[in-house]
Amino acid sequence: MANLFCASEVIEINIEARKKAIDFFKKVSKRTKSPEIKEAFNYLATEEEKHIDSLKQVLQKIEICQPFEAYQDEYSLYVEALLKRHTFNNVKISDLLKKIKTNADAVDTAIEYEKDALLILYEMKNFVRKPELKIIRKLIKATQDDINRLYNLKKCLTGKDLKSCLLKR
Repeated sequence: MANLFCASEVIEINIEARKKAIDFFKKVSKRTKSPEIKEAFNYLATEEEKHIDSLKQVLQKIEICQPFEAYQDEYSLYVEALLKRHTFNNVKISDLLKKIKTNADAVDTAIEYEKDALLILYEMKNFVRKPELKIIRKLIKATQDDINRLYNLKKCLTGKDLKSCLLKR
């Protein structure tokens, strides 16, 4: 399975995952009574939308290729197994929202999502063609930045100025 994925495929999977994150962030924002959490999750949704726009621009510039398979359905079975480990692919967002009782729960769920996304990117990175690794590394860096932002938000939950805390990098 050496070069099973093309960067275009990883990007397309990443776009779909980010769409689910946007849906989650917007629903958390609508549910919360905290104006700071509402604003923070709207901000996170907007950031995900920016990521998607950037990813779509990258897709227009790179080669779209067909996966190499050593045996029939190798690619689809591998991707299916990989994505089943992702929190947002196994659970309905409505079920995730039911488990959220506090602002910290909402942030923890968002962190869990980003960690899963990061693990998938790291896994797929091992099977992408060498010339396309730079693209995957950028996706990894963007996801790491999202995780850092969320951890910062969690630390700030008890602080007075949640908004400026979230925006720190």
